[in-house]
Amino acid sequence: MDGYKIHELRAAVLSDLHEFIPRFYYSLVRTNDDLALCDVWLAKRLLYVQRTAPQFTPRQLTAIRVLEKIGMYSCRYESPDPKSDAAEGITPESIKASCLEDLNDAITRYAKYLPEHEAKVWLVTTLAVVEQVATDAEVNTNSNPIPTSNWKLKIQAEAARRWKELVTMGCSPTRNSIKDDLATWCRNNKVTTDGGIFPRADYIYRHVIRAAIWKPPTN
Repeated sequence: MDGYKIHELRAAVLSDLHEFIPRFYYSLVRTNDDLALCDVWLAKRLLYVQRTAPQFTPRQLTAIRVLEKIGMYSCRYESPDPKSDAAEGITPESIKASCLEDLNDAITRYAKYLPEHEAKVWLVTTLAVVEQVATDAEVNTNSNPIPTSNWKLKIQAEAARRWKELVTMGCSPTRNSIKDDLATWCRNNKVTTDGGIFPRADYIYRHVIRAAIWKPPTN
């Protein structure tokens, strides 16, 4: 997604949220990195407010999510543990691709609450994100699979099945070693994210089977 589209999208969601943005909040921003971090922290602040005292409309809530994902996509990634990331196949490029997929999902949800003429503008942007992220037919635009809320659970169940199978065969599976097979399984079984995208291997690794989310079977 080019910088101009990001600028337009950001302006749209900030317009939806203008009454909740503290005065002079962005006054000290000097760089693009400053701006990205301010967007992320503002989104997190507003989401915290929603948990403690709900007050946002569905459109505003999805706008907050879009703002957060714009900030995360725009930030530069600096690994706290480069050696560990390298061993697990995590690169700045894979992080960027994951952030694009997150942004795509957020835009798709946001568009559901917009007037039709506005929604079309941002759904076109979503398709541009898909084209940039997808490779090897990871997005099937002809089948239009129905988004499912439990797609992560489906992948985790398949990860557990595959893990047990590999252990039985005498292998020592790792999250990194099964992520590509899981991405292929998603394509073959039409398991998509809420945005209707077949998740990439790195996306599955970071958002579905990482240690903080999923524990492999022990027997």
